[in-house]
Amino acid sequence: MIGRTPSNHGVVEVTDAEVTAVGRSVFEAVMRLLISGIPGTGKTTFARWLEEEHAYRRCSRDELNGAQFLHCVEHALSAADHVVIDWGFVASDPGFSVDFPVVQRLVNEFAFEHWWFDGDRHAALASFLSRGTVVREAWDAQLAGIERHWAEIAVYFSGRILNVVSDGPRYAAQEEILASLMAVQPE
Repeated sequence: MIGRTPSNHGVVEVTDAEVTAVGRSVFEAVMRLLISGIPGTGKTTFARWLEEEHAYRRCSRDELNGAQFLHCVEHALSAADHVVIDWGFVASDPGFSVDFPVVQRLVNEFAFEHWWFDGDRHAALASFLSRGTVVREAWDAQLAGIERHWAEIAVYFSGRILNVVSDGPRYAAQEEILASLMAVQPE
């Protein structure tokens, strides 16, 4: 089961039946996704899964610089119906004040469904550090920035915060995550 945190109503559980009921129609319904969240929660893994298994065009903010990233998004929007943006945006200043308006623009102007991946922080940290390419200080800086801006993030992603990682770390299955996304109607 995956926990979904809707706006101030606690966690809603998605049942196995909902996951099974997703079927191929889900991939036709969800066309543009923007996935953000705390480090180590599987944003990139989920985006790559959509790319590899369901022909989504993927643009990763973590892998491309500003101009390259925007070119990727522009090209993806013109070439594909299904686009996923993997956005581990910088929550520290000044990065947050630069990146957050871009997220809002993508959502507002290009109809991206926006989601925040969250969960057990200790498990996410273990996953983050297991990459072997990052240091604890990077995690601490990112989380400090997220905490500093949490009020704004929580409001923006209200009803779209998924708890996808639990102690272990254990991650929700990709199909389960997608079922959770589909359980919320577009605004």
